[in-house]
Amino acid sequence: MQELHEADELARLRRENQLLREGRLELVQELNRIIALGDFAMRCATAGEPSEVLERALDLVGSVLGMEQRTAFGLSGDRVDVRAFSRRAPESRLTAGDTSRAISPNVAAYLRSLPVATIVRCDEEGAGRLEGLLDVLFPHAAPHGTALVIPLKPLPGETIGAIVACNRSGPASDRTFGPKENDATFLVLLSNHVDRALQSALLVADLRARGEELAESTRRFRENLAHLKGTEEELVKARSFQSLARLAGDVARDFSDLLADIKHHVGRLDQDLPARSSGRDDVAAIGAAVDRATRITRQLLELGAPSAEPRDEQR
Repeated sequence: MQELHEADELARLRRENQLLREGRLELVQELNRIIALGDFAMRCATAGEPSEVLERALDLVGSVLGMEQRTAFGLSGDRVDVRAFSRRAPESRLTAGDTSRAISPNVAAYLRSLPVATIVRCDEEGAGRLEGLLDVLFPHAAPHGTALVIPLKPLPGETIGAIVACNRSGPASDRTFGPKENDATFLVLLSNHVDRALQSALLVADLRARGEELAESTRRFRENLAHLKGTEEELVKARSFQSLARLAGDVARDFSDLLADIKHHVGRLDQDLPARSSGRDDVAAIGAAVDRATRITRQLLELGAPSAEPRDEQR
């Protein structure tokens, strides 16, 4: 009896030791997940593009949850686009020229109805929720085990896409891979962190775009300002020219009166001189000079007219 009792006690101790080991492993696993989640949050804090956040989220899903196939896609109406966010789109049936594909309205509605990350069994009952979606995203084999769906909700009440991950090998009844029901807390935290990081990245991207628009507006403003300054300088020159032209016109009027008097006296002198007088040549030269001066004066009068423009300065 004592030997039997000792054997039972030894078996009990072994079971307790096994439970302690399993508990320790679960604790270490949970600690590693928390560390990985914290590292994800820190790295995404400096992400400037949504694609950076989602690529890190895909890596986290693969490393922590062991999901073989994973991708992120945009959701618009009843269509998915695997190149909406990720720069390394998976191999799928979507070609480079056709980056979006229609899905079932029921599947689109189901994706929008998810509040946080959700585990979907890849059996007949669960596969109906993702009808055709896994075939579009991962066409090479039938899924098995579980699929993970993380809705992307950077803005409250708006699902702009989702992360979907699953395993594509092994029997369909094998549920040893992928997330389990007891991973619900971690999945909620993961979903919240992804949404926050994505919201921050979208904000940074929007600020960058607005900054580029502001820089372009500033450049155009400087160009317009330079053009305005050039126009202002031309206007100042034009006004200076007009003032100078008016002054020249006033001087020309006075000079024209003097020339008229000189012309009058030259004419009288020409009449008074004898026909064979040697002074008649000098009088003729004076008259010719007066005529030339009169023509110049007439040009100055035209220059000082109200319709005069800077181009008349060439005269």
